[in-house]
Amino acid sequence: MQNDKVKLKICLLILCALAVAGCQSPFVPQRLELQSEPVVVPMRLEKNVPLVEVFINEQGPYTFLLDTGAGAVHISAQLADELNLPDIWWMKYTAVTGSGKEVKCDLVHIEKLQIGSAEFGEFKASIMDLAKVSHAIGAELDGIVGFSLFADCLLTMDFPKSEIIIEKGKLPKANGLDLLPMDVRDDTPVIPVFVCAKLRRFLVDTGCNGGFDLSDRLVGKTVPIKEKLEGQSESWTFAGPEQNWFARLDGDIRVGSCVSADPVVAVSSMKDNDGHLGTLWLSRFAVTFDQQHKVVRLRFGIRLPELRGATMRTGSEGWLVTKIKEGSSAEHVGLKVGDMILQLNDQPVGLLRPESVRQLAKITQLRKLVVTRDGERMEIEVAEKESSASEAAPAASP
Repeated sequence: MQNDKVKLKICLLILCALAVAGCQSPFVPQRLELQSEPVVVPMRLEKNVPLVEVFINEQGPYTFLLDTGAGAVHISAQLADELNLPDIWWMKYTAVTGSGKEVKCDLVHIEKLQIGSAEFGEFKASIMDLAKVSHAIGAELDGIVGFSLFADCLLTMDFPKSEIIIEKGKLPKANGLDLLPMDVRDDTPVIPVFVCAKLRRFLVDTGCNGGFDLSDRLVGKTVPIKEKLEGQSESWTFAGPEQNWFARLDGDIRVGSCVSADPVVAVSSMKDNDGHLGTLWLSRFAVTFDQQHKVVRLRFGIRLPELRGATMRTGSEGWLVTKIKEGSSAEHVGLKVGDMILQLNDQPVGLLRPESVRQLAKITQLRKLVVTRDGERMEIEVAEKESSASEAAPAASP
């Protein structure tokens, strides 16, 4: 009992000292080395959530979920035992789910973690039971890579190409279109999203395989809905299952320049944020996070020079052209405001499901567009020609 009192006193003194000193999060690596730059690593998608291969203390590879909705690195108890990681008896970590459920975890010290040729050193990780999450995604997880690991570098998750990029550098300032301001709350990224023209705060959550998740504090109250849809689903967290229901909004959701009209949203209990952006929505983008300068970049993964100068939004069947820049490639191709793009070559645009985005991203030469114009379906043949190098990218993307 005396030893326990001594340990508790030491623990309190150390935690108070850390608080007074204003130290950074213990989950942020003290050392970062990139053997080559940029570091490009394959990203495997299981049920639309990203998995990467990780080495710890020269051992591996191990399968980790790359989850921006998690602040810390989490390691399964089995892997911690296998690697004989030193525990930190005087520190505990409380992991909190989006709905506010808490799970207390032991901490261990990580000397070195590698993703490709990127090496992160000297930081703390939590030990967590990942069996429920592994079961939910259908893959045996050894751990979770949290957002704080990339505090001192740029992280790009390119969903159409199924790869991640780690590099040093700085994003341009936020412009409200493809570059958005980012708050880092509890070591996770939160960005502004307009829901039915009102500003909300959404967590960018790559551990969530849905599209738009909204708090039940808002839906049907300050956020109008057209209808409540039948059926419910369970989302699995490290604290267990959480119930969701679905609704179709009566209004738009706008993320930067990207607008979704009357989208279907999942509704669940949330403690702090107004909503989550999941990988179903993110799957069309290469998403770059700059934690040091608090900026997120959303770069549409389907980048064709023939469509430059067209401002588009996601419609019920495809991409609705809302604006054409005079003299642009899109104008020369023959697109007009009001056109609904249904196909690129022979590939349907559809609702931009992850698998279709990956197919569309492989298109290197646009030969044909299928659109509806004034209620009639028509094909536009695209002649081979050079696009202007000075021409700007689309002001908005689907």
